[in-house]
Amino acid sequence: MKKIIAGCAVTLIVSGCASTIQKVNESLVEVNSVMQGVTKPMPVQATQGRQGQGLLITEEQQNQIVQALSKKVPDTRMQALITDATPTIKEFIEKVSCLPAGSNGFSNSRRLAVYAASGANLFIESPLNSTPYHNKSACLTVKRIHGWGSSALNALNFEVVYIAQDSGESTKTNHQMVKQPNGAWLFNQ
Repeated sequence: MKKIIAGCAVTLIVSGCASTIQKVNESLVEVNSVMQGVTKPMPVQATQGRQGQGLLITEEQQNQIVQALSKKVPDTRMQALITDATPTIKEFIEKVSCLPAGSNGFSNSRRLAVYAASGANLFIESPLNSTPYHNKSACLTVKRIHGWGSSALNALNFEVVYIAQDSGESTKTNHQMVKQPNGAWLFNQ
């Protein structure tokens, strides 16, 4: 008899727990639904990008950088250098296009130190500082990368033109890279 009563008690407890667990689950589903609405204030396109330096670069802006870097130049030696350096250039430009407005060369040198050649300090002003009418919570879009040059067999220099999609303002930055003995491309300026 004791075993039957104990078995019934266990069954009642488990049934009660299952009911409680079901209620907790339903409550959590409601909380998740509310939280999704709170955490999605931006359009889906804007949240699909990667995090830049404090700003969110969109997938469309990333694609624009890839497209600008895929334009061929007539000089085959230069094209080979560009192709070799493209992964580093892409990452670097993504970061530069999203440098926070008001940031100066000193604070940006810390943000970009991973891309600096030995002995170089990258004192780059945020391109956003040159666009007073642009919404500073959005990265700039790369319009084109051009002016390719090479002062040595292991060096590249180029210019990046940025555009603010909302205000139409444009600005540009100039950069120089050197291929390191280990094969990595790093920036001098």
